[in-house]
Amino acid sequence: MEYRDVYERISNKVDVKEILAKVCIAYKIGEYKKHKIVEIGYEDFNIILDTTLGRYFVKILNKDRTDEECKRLANIYDTARRNNINVPQIYEYENKLIFEINEKYTLLRIILMEYINGMNMYELGRNLTLEEIKQVVIQAARINKINFKVKPYYDEWTITNFKIEYEKNII
Repeated sequence: MEYRDVYERISNKVDVKEILAKVCIAYKIGEYKKHKIVEIGYEDFNIILDTTLGRYFVKILNKDRTDEECKRLANIYDTARRNNINVPQIYEYENKLIFEINEKYTLLRIILMEYINGMNMYELGRNLTLEEIKQVVIQAARINKINFKVKPYYDEWTITNFKIEYEKNII
């Protein structure tokens, strides 16, 4: 799904600052100070949130995701974390991985995560060192050891689907 701007991923009707203040209260993570929208990524609405108690990463799931897709994503993060894969910690709200809020007739599903400061491989602007490559291989090996089955999910951005998507959208 193409969006003209990042706000269309959740709804142009919502006040992000107001939502984040509610997240702060719900999770008891201090008072809202400021936020920065992370525009990289193509599907969800990602935010770096600063509070009086720290910095967090807020993922407001795309309004077009189904409940099943949202639960699937949260379970993947949680399973990876429990299997010692380097992913941010997910904070639970009332023993759930996803916090739901109805805001101006829009259901928002939110995952609150640990904020990890640093650059990703794409932002480095250089080739990985041998030690960094070893760490990536270790993570890949850990991922491949996980006995986790998820219902297949068609992702138009997965490289194996590029040809299908190209043919579907060119014609």
